[in-house]
Amino acid sequence: MNRRLRGRHRWMTTALAVVVPLVFIAALAMRPAMPVMDTLPDTQAVTGDSYPRTVADGDELRIDDAPVRLTLLGSGTEPARYAVSFEPAAGQPVNAADVLVYWSAEGVSSWPPEEAFFLGTLAGAQARVFALPDGAGPGRGGLVFYSLAQQRRIEPGWSLPNEGDRR
Repeated sequence: MNRRLRGRHRWMTTALAVVVPLVFIAALAMRPAMPVMDTLPDTQAVTGDSYPRTVADGDELRIDDAPVRLTLLGSGTEPARYAVSFEPAAGQPVNAADVLVYWSAEGVSSWPPEEAFFLGTLAGAQARVFALPDGAGPGRGGLVFYSLAQQRRIEPGWSLPNEGDRR
């Protein structure tokens, strides 16, 4: 490289050292704001008012040492529709990370279930009600819990009880 090219190279490198950070900062300042949601949309979440009849009650399950009361609810209409209610006991939050709740016709013995139906996410100390898919009901299938953050199945699952079971 000759003397003239070295001089040009030095000025170009100096100019780039000043211009590139300025362009980067300007690009960060001009980008649109990230959209923020207060709550995650939960298409499967319903209210307990839609399912007034308690089909099976009383199971308390421990999800990573957090006690959760599960109740199978019925719609009281024909054809019967079912939902499952999750209520953390004594206001203790579910501490497991990113708990996904699935219903599986195969029950709770296999993971990943072949035909699993995603119900929603379970977190915090708030009660949640999830509608079960068609074909789910008393004694048919079970719930499987999976921690997305930990990439593992959370034991135990919950087999849907038969109608009238009180545990």
